[in-house]
Amino acid sequence: MRDPTRQRPYLADPNYYRLGFQLAAQLLNLAADRHGAIEAHRLRTEAAQPEPQALEVATLVLADCGQMLDWLAFRRDVSRWRRPLVRRPRRPDDKLGEFLAQTVEPCTRIAAAVSLHELGDVRRAQAQADRVIVAARDDRVSYRAHYSLACWFGRVAGEAKATVEMAEAALAHLATALNRAPRDRAFDLADWARRDPSLAIVQEAPTTAGHFMELVGSFKRPHRATSPPDRRG
Repeated sequence: MRDPTRQRPYLADPNYYRLGFQLAAQLLNLAADRHGAIEAHRLRTEAAQPEPQALEVATLVLADCGQMLDWLAFRRDVSRWRRPLVRRPRRPDDKLGEFLAQTVEPCTRIAAAVSLHELGDVRRAQAQADRVIVAARDDRVSYRAHYSLACWFGRVAGEAKATVEMAEAALAHLATALNRAPRDRAFDLADWARRDPSLAIVQEAPTTAGHFMELVGSFKRPHRATSPPDRRG
């Protein structure tokens, strides 16, 4: 098996994947933002439909992520049974593999699922989302993936017959994301959750609205006390 980073060295850069799935998510947010109607209209009138673009980006990132994960797994396997003709994974590789498996792959798969759902391919959308739901149930995803799942359930809640159950599932994944995130990151994530169009139904549904505000309110960044000015002469 050939090292894919020889021809495409950017595949070893976590920022490449991070920017990829964030771009897909941003495109979907622009399409869903009820308060960004002007921007959404501009995107649609420029022959740049957000959902197909998001799906294209997500598909590319998933392919590259899968190729890199296969390569890292191959190197680990080779190092176990023969002399290291292939360089053994080092700590940075382990961190990259963990980031790809627990964050990039599930978050990007949810972006693909949302895109497919918005484009009307509900069956394929659910199949993509189900893979992440199972991984989350087995505790194989990061807090970022739990946030993505909250957005998935929030997106489909408005169209599903079981709206209450979907909204409650979104709230549960949001709670997991905030509780598992590093403290400073949790403050930022809670602040964004208040404005995230994907979670609008969670804020509005009678069964979850109060719990949502209580949850995000508990992650409000504390104000730092400022020292009084030194008035000594």
